[in-house]
Amino acid sequence: FSVCGQISIIRFPDTVKQMSKYKVVLSSQDKDKSLVTVEMDAHGSFCFKAKPGTYKVQVMVPEAETRAGLTLKPQTFPLTVTDRPVMDVAFVQFLASVSGKVSCLDTCGDLLVTLQSLSRQGEKRSLQLSGKVNSMTFTFDNVLPGKYKSKNWNATSCGPHTLPVF
Repeated sequence: FSVCGQISIIRFPDTVKQMSKYKVVLSSQDKDKSLVTVEMDAHGSFCFKAKPGTYKVQVMVPEAETRAGLTLKPQTFPLTVTDRPVMDVAFVQFLASVSGKVSCLDTCGDLLVTLQSLSRQGEKRSLQLSGKVNSMTFTFDNVLPGKYKSKNWNATSCGPHTLPVF
């Protein structure tokens, strides 16, 4: 039977310009422990032929791309082939949301909140916040995995804080 799926990447890390031709591995979990490897096509699709049994599918992402912040979920996709094709194997890029709250001793006023990657120097994002309140919340969406530092800037700036994003 056919076992087919899709790899979806929404945002490439700065050092990764396009989707590589990732190798996808189908591993039998039954007694024969067989392995079959295919390469995805230009659109991120892949297909295997498999006998009925229990399997796991895994995408092999090059180490350089993993270090650049590219992570797929799930890491492995378990499946069982019974008496029909399996056409819904899906791997999607993991992107996080980082949110926080800035509390001020007095009215906050205008603030600039910056999120900078510790391992990817070119990756820096900022949000401008303003309001005459004692605290403000912020959210950075579509954040690649890694360690970051956050800075909150105003006339009496708070220091940077290191934030792990997994």
